[in-house]
Amino acid sequence: MDLSTELLKLLGTKHFTKPPPRPKVGLAKLAEALRRLGTPGIAPEAIVEPLLGLKGRGWAQTAPKIIMKEEFAEAQFEVWPTPLGLTELARRVADTAGGAPPQTTPAAGAPPPPPAAPRN
Repeated sequence: MDLSTELLKLLGTKHFTKPPPRPKVGLAKLAEALRRLGTPGIAPEAIVEPLLGLKGRGWAQTAPKIIMKEEFAEAQFEVWPTPLGLTELARRVADTAGGAPPQTTPAAGAPPPPPAAPRN
């Protein structure tokens, strides 16, 4: 899995889904938590881009809302997943667990599927 999925998994835990006020964390604490969850050797600076990607897609939020990229190294902030982020996490976990059937398209020249039975 990629780092953004691992970060979403971390944000989906009970500590980050609490109502405000949430615990304030920094990049070092996030890196330590990811290491404890089994992500090997993550440098705190490596979390900035995936976290900004999650925020940009609307899958996570931080308080304060705007943190400059240069400030992330020493910043303390609240971070939590959005409902959209939790939905995306569930989709990604289902995809990796084989829960979603593969998309198939009919071969060229194959007959169309039979029509569905009428409902009464």
